[in-house]
Amino acid sequence: LTLIKYGYNGLRAVAQGVYSFLKRMAFSMEAVETMLKDKKLNADDSYETVACRWLRQHEEEWTPWVPSATECVAGQGLVAKNGSYVLSLLNASGCQWCRP
Repeated sequence: LTLIKYGYNGLRAVAQGVYSFLKRMAFSMEAVETMLKDKKLNADDSYETVACRWLRQHEEEWTPWVPSATECVAGQGLVAKNGSYVLSLLNASGCQWCRP
């Protein structure tokens, strides 16, 4: 098992969604133990297969890590499906860069 940590000081500025996802991502010891036991029981499966199986079986654990489409960053505004800017999350479907 190889654990790799990636880092980039400018990630938040260039990929806010990825930054938010990684900031929220946290595996409990139980989750790690579950995957390690799975790998031991299914030794021929790749680590990717084991991880994929865990993701499919534990959606409730990782979906909160995924940022919503309406989590705007500085310089963005909420927009409706038709692309017009809105003031309320109730009417918003996403974010768009504000016009200068």
